[in-house]
Amino acid sequence: MKVLVSGISGFIGHHVSEALHRHGHQVRGLVRRSSDRSGVAHLPVEFAEGDVLDRPSLDRAMEGVDAVIHLAGLTKAVTSEDFFRVNAGGTENVVAACLARGANADARPRLVHVSSQAAVGPAPTGRVSDEGDLEAPLSHYGRSKLQAEKLVRAAASGLRASIIRPPMVYGPRDRDILAAFKLAKQARGLFLQPGFRDKRYSIVHGEDLGEGIVLGLEKGAPLSEGDRAQGVYFVTDGAAYTWSELGRQLAQSVERRPLVVPIPETFSAVVAIAQEIGTLLTNRPPLLGFDKIRDMRGDNFVCSNARAKSALGHSPKYDVTAGFRQTAKWYQEHGWI
Repeated sequence: MKVLVSGISGFIGHHVSEALHRHGHQVRGLVRRSSDRSGVAHLPVEFAEGDVLDRPSLDRAMEGVDAVIHLAGLTKAVTSEDFFRVNAGGTENVVAACLARGANADARPRLVHVSSQAAVGPAPTGRVSDEGDLEAPLSHYGRSKLQAEKLVRAAASGLRASIIRPPMVYGPRDRDILAAFKLAKQARGLFLQPGFRDKRYSIVHGEDLGEGIVLGLEKGAPLSEGDRAQGVYFVTDGAAYTWSELGRQLAQSVERRPLVVPIPETFSAVVAIAQEIGTLLTNRPPLLGFDKIRDMRGDNFVCSNARAKSALGHSPKYDVTAGFRQTAKWYQEHGWI
């Protein structure tokens, strides 16, 4: 298949492109003129200049493609309106451009929409989320991703579309989790745990997520109006980790003795205030602002990958021990830490 990838210049886009290449697909990447293309420079990628907020450029980019993997979006933003403008508005344009190509669903490009566990929110205490659960996002980011999902679902009768929901993602080339690796190394294994309860999380390595997204393209069922779980897949490494476990693994990956220190939740709010003040001064989105704090207050962000394993045949390569070590090694070899 020839596959258009929006957000190809981002961290997940790199891994999706590599997975598409491994599976023998042709890749076309939607990029801005200013986009950093170095992450896929080693691959035979065709580039189409455009933006998900620019509908005419999407129409041009979709010419001759068999499928679209929609990754482009914001995980950090200056305002809540920015989340909805890009994450929901961009998805609306992608869906409309797909619907405009062909007279029926079979003639239109297949769509894989990459959402987020944040669109669902935390699972109830004592269990894990599955694809049939009702969504209750905590953050503006999560609500914007849920709104995007609803736009994809609304087109289900005329479009073969599936939704992939990753949890926390990490791996080589990721700049968001890089700060945690840097801190673990520089602070000699110190890892701060917000709150005194040990919260639980699902997580996935970028390479495993890329593979899961491509399997979703090849084997995923289309969304169904009658079955809200059909065509939706959580892609994780299959385990649940406490915050302190993640901290210990992180410290060990950079060869430091782990020291996990619980701190009051209010300390996170103080950090967020400082970051939000910085945003006002620089107009740059905060790494740890109020919206991120909203998600961090959820204490059970764990989801099941059973459907991805059984329906897609997804078999994760990395657990956190191996994945953090591989990621730390990449950061060190490339001078990032």
